[in-house]
Amino acid sequence: MFESKERYYSVRELARRLGVSKCRVHQIIRDRNVRTERIANILVIPESEVQRLEREERRPGRPKSRC
Repeated sequence: MFESKERYYSVRELARRLGVSKCRVHQIIRDRNVRTERIANILVIPESEVQRLEREERRPGRPKSRC
C-alpha cells in the first residue's frame, strides 16, 4: 500500500496555491522539471516540490501560450 508522510497536491490545488491556472501549472511542471507522481491516474506534486516552486524567483511578464 502507498504510505508516505509527505503531502501531495493535485494540479488544481497547486494552481490555487500559486494563483495561476491549471494550464499554467502544467507548463511549470514541464518547463521547470518538477517531480510529479501518478496516484490512481491522478497527477500529484509532492509538497517539497511545491515549496521549491514558491522559493524560486518568478519571471516577470506573460508566459508563452502552449496549452
